[in-house]
Amino acid sequence: EGGFYVECGACDGEFQSNTLYLELKRNWTGLLIEPNRKNYQQLLKTNRRAFYINACLSPYNHPAVLKFKEDWAIGHLMEQNPGGSKTVDVQCFPFYSILLALNIKHLDVFSLDVEGAEVSILETVPFDKVDISMLNVEYQHVRGGSDFLQTYTESKGYVTVQKVFRDLIVKKKGLD
Repeated sequence: EGGFYVECGACDGEFQSNTLYLELKRNWTGLLIEPNRKNYQQLLKTNRRAFYINACLSPYNHPAVLKFKEDWAIGHLMEQNPGGSKTVDVQCFPFYSILLALNIKHLDVFSLDVEGAEVSILETVPFDKVDISMLNVEYQHVRGGSDFLQTYTESKGYVTVQKVFRDLIVKKKGLD
């Protein structure tokens, strides 16, 4: 009861949300991160008990303005602007910088579903400075898939709880 989550790739705050149940049934609060402007406008109407930010998580250890393809639930960062793709510039911030701004040192759950930049974002997380009990990470677009992601999270001190659909759920070693 009463935990704190971060959901990156929050979409409209309800569709395929990995944290809505925690908020409604377990009285959690959190942070919802969504770079798509239209989705963010819908998110604001949900009255979730959370902080909201219309930005993306930076795949770097510094802020950056990057190209973002605005597809409803599958928008993603682009390496460049290929012809014909509808992209917009989005402000991206390092995950840890956002946590510092909110004075958050512990997360019960970090849900990361960003259609391809998951590992780059995880590589920016200073796991020695922020305590994250559980990670829920989409692996569909991760090079090497769930096996690579599982090996990576194990190297950061996590054990696999389960794979659900296209998500790998891991918890910090030693948690019950």
